[in-house]
Amino acid sequence: MGNLRNAAIAILVPLPSIAFFLTFLSRYKATTFDVDDSADQAGDAAAAATSGFAHLWEWCAGHPLLLANLLFFANVDVLFWVIGLLQSNNWMIDLYWTVIPVLLVHYYAGHPLAKADALRSTVVTVLTWVWSLRLTHNYFRREDWQWGAREDWRFDDMRRDYGKHWWWISFFAVYLSQQVFLIGICLPMYAVHSSDKTWDAWDSLATIACISGIIMAYYADTQLHNYVSKNKTLKQLGAPTVPNLDRGLWRYSRHPNYFGEQLWWWGLVIFAWNVGQGWTFLGALVNSICLLYVTVLVEQRMLKQEHRAEAYELYQKTTSMWIPWFKKEIKETKTKTSFLRSALSTRRKTTSGTLHHAELESLAAAVPSLCETSSTHVLASCGFFASSVASPAYASATAAAAAASLGVVAPSAASLGASAASGFGSSSFAFSEPSCAPASPPVTTAAASALCSALGSEPSAGASPPVSFPALPPSPASFT
Repeated sequence: MGNLRNAAIAILVPLPSIAFFLTFLSRYKATTFDVDDSADQAGDAAAAATSGFAHLWEWCAGHPLLLANLLFFANVDVLFWVIGLLQSNNWMIDLYWTVIPVLLVHYYAGHPLAKADALRSTVVTVLTWVWSLRLTHNYFRREDWQWGAREDWRFDDMRRDYGKHWWWISFFAVYLSQQVFLIGICLPMYAVHSSDKTWDAWDSLATIACISGIIMAYYADTQLHNYVSKNKTLKQLGAPTVPNLDRGLWRYSRHPNYFGEQLWWWGLVIFAWNVGQGWTFLGALVNSICLLYVTVLVEQRMLKQEHRAEAYELYQKTTSMWIPWFKKEIKETKTKTSFLRSALSTRRKTTSGTLHHAELESLAAAVPSLCETSSTHVLASCGFFASSVASPAYASATAAAAAASLGVVAPSAASLGASAASGFGSSSFAFSEPSCAPASPPVTTAAASALCSALGSEPSAGASPPVSFPALPPSPASFT
């Protein structure tokens, strides 16, 4: 019932502004009829002139930007705010971020002062609709196709921070601030409908930038949605979750969806600059600066999550923030690898080749930072450490668990051992006799059985490794 109610609210809430604008257009046209028009038309004009609203329509016709701001203030800032107070949920502004630009582009195109090249106006309008449909689809997909299920997490945090004062602070923090951003970034739409300059190569470049931004944002958001959905499934199954998204576009940028969104808005700025309204870049600039601040907040939130903090720190070091670029190499990897090799070769405490618990904890902390270059290297690193603790079978099972959780193909037992030997020097330690002890946490039965079969051994029901070793190290490595 709540979902239907919110859907009805969302559909009906913009009607006051739409009704006022349509009334203004019809009444303003009535007051501008020529004296030679028909008697009926002249009568309509006289009625409009004497109705007391003629001056209002004249003012609306002469001030398109001010009228847009007044409509936004009354219909969004005030009305949305009241609804948010009644529902204790400011969800609607998030949804209408995808709708207001469409309303504004039609407002500027239909205003009496509008003049525009027909092709440019059509392209900008169509692209705005495509952008809106993409973002609206992503909004509902993220919200499990519910209307108003929750508000933005930043608003939720501020609600807790400001407590009893949030009811009035929310008017400025949630709504009035959004007016500055939305009216500002949509200024190029006003510029496009204030000049009839003929279409040229710069318009083509702007079109390419806008389309590229929409496509990039779509694929980035889709990859993020798939990653979140996969982790939800893994969590429900009790399996280790993937600590960080580092595939697809996210391999080259920590926020490719943000970059795509910014590319869209700056593409609109090119349209405006080409018609002599370069000053409209201010809206996109303010939006980019604010999004940079939001990016910092998002990354701080990531680092507060214990299960992904270490992975995300390494991701920050290797991956560009916004602009997609090739990964950076971590210089300290060689030092950490040397530390691990040295520790394993010198800390021989018992005849069985295992290490004391304190040293094992130190080595376990070092292993995740090594897992960063490729799937083979990652699994070899994990298997190498596990082998010094238990057995080659346990090492292979651990590597297989990591591979299974991440959806990659684990290297064979032979290649795993060869990679470990070439990477870290297997002569520095001795493997114990092959057995098939389950990993801790346990690997899947299928993965363990398959590896045991390949190694010519049977699964051991009661054996366990000397210490716990995670099946999936928290690494932001790229698995290709």
